[in-house]
Formats: sequence, C-alpha cells, structure tokens
Amino acid sequence: MLILALDTSTRTGSMAALRDQRVLASIPNTSDQPYSITFFGDLEKLLSQVNLSIQQVDLFAVAVGPGSFTGLRVGLAAVKAWAESFSKPIAAVSCLEAMASKILNVQAIPDGTLLAPVLDAGRGQVFGCIYRWNAVIDRLNAVTDELVLTANEFFTLIEDSFPGASDPLDAGVSPSLVLVSSAPELIRPALENSALVSTPIVEVSSVLAGDIGRLGYAKALRGELVDALALDANYVLRPDAERKWKGK
Repeated sequence: MLILALDTSTRTGSMAALRDQRVLASIPNTSDQPYSITFFGDLEKLLSQVNLSIQQVDLFAVAVGPGSFTGLRVGLAAVKAWAESFSKPIAAVSCLEAMASKILNVQAIPDGTLLAPVLDAGRGQVFGCIYRWNAVIDRLNAVTDELVLTANEFFTLIEDSFPGASDPLDAGVSPSLVLVSSAPELIRPALENSALVSTPIVEVSSVLAGDIGRLGYAKALRGELVDALALDANYVLRPDAERKWKGK
C-alpha cells in the first residue's frame, strides 16, 4: 500500500511517502516561510524522490490536530481534494498519538504503561493527552480526551486522574508514566513543581509525517478510514477541556 502522509499542524510540518509501514522518503519543513507557501514545492520533491505521482497513492494519512488552525487547513484541504478526485480513502491521525508512538519505535515499553505526549499550544499552554500502551494488540488507547491546558494544569489532571501514575511498574525498573515531548524545556519547570517530579521525559523529534503514515496504515488494516466529506480538523478548545477536567 502506497501512503502519502502529511503533517501541517505546526511550522515544523513534514510529509512522507510510505509503502505499508516503511518510510520511503520524508521531507521536513526547513523554511521560515509559512508551510502553505512551501507545501506544494516540497510535495513535488517528495514524489520525485520516490518516482511516484499523486494518482498512484493508495491512502492519504493526514494530521487532524491538535495544532495551528491555519496550518491544519492546508493539509486537510489538499487531502480532501485529492481523495475526492482520485476516489482514495483517508486516515485521520492525531498529532499527539503520532508523537507518543515515536518512542515505541526506539525502545521496549511494558504493557500498561501510560504515555503522555505534550505539544506546545502557544500562549503558555500545551496540548496533551494520555494513552495506555496495549502490547497485546500493539496499540495505543487514549484514556483521556485531547486537552489544551497549562503544563501545571495538565500535571494536576494526571495526578488527580491516575493516582500513583509516577510509581514504578516493575520493581523500580520501569516507570508507569512517561512524558513525551519535542520541547521538554516547555514542561520541565512545571514538572519539577509537581508530584510527578520523578517522571521521565523522553525527547522526540517534531517531524511526525512518518509516524502519521504508520498509524494511518494501522487504521487502514482496522478499517478506520474516512472519506473527503467526513474529514475534519480536531480543534481542541480550552472551555470544553476545562469543563471536562474540572468535572463541571
């Protein structure tokens, strides 16, 4: 299965071509210009590298958020047009799940571990979600909604919702909670002032397209695909998040 994966959720956007789970080529955005300006130029380079045309793509995997309102619309609008024109399916993938999945490719994670990816939301806030790793079915399961909060509020949510989350799973060897971020410096001060101070932070790359493609392939195998009409961005709004985590 040939997959075109796109992430336009941040200025550090990226795109990748995959065959099933194998990344054939990947191009991160290295320009200071808005991704909307460089997007189609990068796409042409990517397709040229793998000697493919857009018509040959079997599946479009695209980041649906959370992230920049304007940035997300670039990728979603392009994928909607291609999927409609060529009658191809779409895998809608969370940026937070893609970030959490990165560490599964580089280290063994015990079954049941909680993974909490954190992305910069700007204005002193972060996007966050908590996933539980199910090694039996090789899948991350979201155990909270995707939220936009301050880092302090996110750690309070974890403490309240998962008491003992920072305790070890296996005789002091494996932590039961791992934070995942491409910018640990954004959350480290809040972490050091919380009860989760001993929780490890795994720093990962902000280039997500390859991971989005792999998750998109897994969604295709499970039949969790959408068409152009059903595809939409996941804009995480603070008022809803506040009501949920405060129980209001």
